[in-house]
Amino acid sequence: MSDIAPPSVLGPPYPFPPITEAIVEYRFETTVGLAARQKIGSKLAAYYPNEQLQVARGVKVDLDSSTAEFEDSGRRVRRSNQDENEILLLGEQSFAVSQLGVYPSWDHFHKRIERDWSVWKKVAGYEKITQIGMRFINRIDVPIDEDGKARHEDYLTLRIELPEAYPDTAGYAIMAHLPLEKLKAIAHINSGTIVPSPVPKFGAFLLDIDIVRMVDVPQKDADIENLLLEMREEKNRLFESFITDAARERFFHDHSIRQSGT
Repeated sequence: MSDIAPPSVLGPPYPFPPITEAIVEYRFETTVGLAARQKIGSKLAAYYPNEQLQVARGVKVDLDSSTAEFEDSGRRVRRSNQDENEILLLGEQSFAVSQLGVYPSWDHFHKRIERDWSVWKKVAGYEKITQIGMRFINRIDVPIDEDGKARHEDYLTLRIELPEAYPDTAGYAIMAHLPLEKLKAIAHINSGTIVPSPVPKFGAFLLDIDIVRMVDVPQKDADIENLLLEMREEKNRLFESFITDAARERFFHDHSIRQSGT
């Protein structure tokens, strides 16, 4: 995920980072009408020619009668490019920019965020931001060894401690929530086995880093910009702390591996 050279590796940035999706999202205190959001989308149609109107579904639970029912909880405008790897999501109380597939670079992704946010502001005006999030989802592809296993512990520092009688796992899942005091944020970490692996004769592991700030959320563009840069730096630090040198070597490996299954 890191698009800067890690401390233990000299040379250029990772040529083939394992990112499968990058997302930046702003959430707001009040709602923005559908007409305004569709207007925002139309102004960006040159970049996102495809449009979908998605219905968000929620669940309403009645504890007294022990019943539950699904209900519409709003409509979201989804715009995408022709390749379906650059996506803009305009919710009633949210603005999100997503990058799928092979990650181009932070500069490319960041310019999209700035461009789309500028159009949002011109159309929707000022809306108080209550939350800013940055999420990077990584797929770590590793070869299966002679025993037919892909050992996550050789590539990730995240560990599951097991009794000696059960040294092997058929899969794993880890979730952790880490406070980031300097950022006034929290990092939600998810890791686990991806079954089946999208790459033949390889194993695949998830490393999902989601940083969210909900306290003293900046409102001015310059302050938002500084926060995004700080989040990215922290995201890179977290990523580097969760991988081993064996994983780093994989990110300099055959480009075809990164293109497979994305």
